[in-house]
Amino acid sequence: MMRIELDWRCWALGFYWDWDLIGVDLGPLDIHWRFPDKRFERLCRSATLARWVFRDKLEIRLDVDSNIWRVGYIMAAPWDHGLYLGPLNLQIEYGLVDKIEWRNRTWQRST
Repeated sequence: MMRIELDWRCWALGFYWDWDLIGVDLGPLDIHWRFPDKRFERLCRSATLARWVFRDKLEIRLDVDSNIWRVGYIMAAPWDHGLYLGPLNLQIEYGLVDKIEWRNRTWQRST
């Protein structure tokens, strides 16, 4: 099933895939196709290359994702921003940092 969305928080060019979809970002225009199965599951890998936390409120992570190839900026929420350059992305998140859930992650499947 194809879906077209307009999202003014997204200013990126590129493509991405997840377990059950393929998508294209053209500025604020997002076009994606959903599939009934998880055919791309084994292609979704990510790793955190670096992580900085400031005063338990601001977290900045440098991530690499095999399934996201974008250039630009995306605001997932007012407290969650991402700068993308190919498979690399800088995630900037503000709020209470969850120290308990954080683990020293290695190359793993995206969730």
